[in-house]
Amino acid sequence: EYGLDTGERPVQWIAYPAAARDEQVSKYEELTGVELNTSNNTISETQQRVLGGENESLDAATVPTDSIGALIDNDMTIPMPIDQLDNWNPDFVSDAFLNPTERLSGIGAQAEALSDILYADEDRTELEFPPYIYNFDAIGYNPEFVDDVSLWSALIDDQYHGETIIGETAAITIPEILMHLLDTDQIDADVGQLNNPTRDMMDAAVDTLVDNKEAGQFRSTWEGYGESVTLLASEEAVLGDVWQPAALDVRREDTPCTYATMDDGIQGYRFWYTGIAALNPGARDRNNLAEVHALV
Repeated sequence: EYGLDTGERPVQWIAYPAAARDEQVSKYEELTGVELNTSNNTISETQQRVLGGENESLDAATVPTDSIGALIDNDMTIPMPIDQLDNWNPDFVSDAFLNPTERLSGIGAQAEALSDILYADEDRTELEFPPYIYNFDAIGYNPEFVDDVSLWSALIDDQYHGETIIGETAAITIPEILMHLLDTDQIDADVGQLNNPTRDMMDAAVDTLVDNKEAGQFRSTWEGYGESVTLLASEEAVLGDVWQPAALDVRREDTPCTYATMDDGIQGYRFWYTGIAALNPGARDRNNLAEVHALV
């Protein structure tokens, strides 16, 4: 019903920069012969534009799991039948996605939330939010100025006063601070609660962030991926809560950057992934469902 030669052109894909690179666009156009236009925004801007009504004029959206819930809850996504994804082969799909509650049982209730976002139905015949980037977050640091990092507490360690950066996305930053509070026995909770904290946990995390911000602990906050790379690559900061690809991009700028393993504390608070959602009604009305499936 939805052929690759029948939809409106170009296919419109909104995403944050790290998740929609020029190489992806070129490969898609090479393989399909279909023009693909990307609109790069911060994660928050991407979510806001879709929620603000652009779900009607765009075909696909890409955000991390912490931002997709609002789109799903507002009926702005179209599930993808697995049998319509030509290259779907469960033999090549990690158990972390096929059976997250079993494979990732160590993160408790977070694994259940992951399963709910992945699949649109109990029989798992449709994907709600197909993944293509995934990671456990950690800290990137410059080994010329920092000996080692093994706890999230490093973000607010006095010895790095004024030399750390921290993200502005609340769904990421608050759990990071909650891990610091857990590692230092300042709150009573378990890892499964870190993405669904109680009011007291939220208050403790926000108070900690405000106190450190007012004390000048952070060199800067960052929202866009490129900001985190620039701040570490220029050595304005020596440590920050960056994604692994950002740490690699810092190295490409000839600045050393080590990605911490957090082996002395809690890691894996938030097994996040980034996916591609077909937008409702945009992809259907523009006759581009098959084109979005091809993008996945």
